Amino acid sequence: MWYLIKKSTTSIESAQRELRRYKIDPSEGGVEDMPKKKPTVRKPWTKEDLRQLKAHSKTRTPVVEVAKAMKRTEAAVRQKAKTIGVGLGHRR
Repeated sequence: MWYLIKKSTTSIESAQRELRRYKIDPSEGGVEDMPKKKPTVRKPWTKEDLRQLKAHSKTRTPVVEVAKAMKRTEAAVRQKAKTIGVGLGHRR
């Protein structure tokens, strides 16, 4: 939290006075830790998943329904379909 110290402070003593004034302990670093992020868990695509995706493509099932049936996000389903060269998101 050194940013609380005025720019006009020049001596060590005046900097220490400012730290005491704002009750900052320099040994702690004055910064709180960031909250931890959850690791991204990715479900691998199996051969059965790919078969289902191709079947849904042939029957022209909407992407929303495909995603719910496969328990994946719409973006994941669209990306995989694009990767394997299968059309999805057909409009009727």
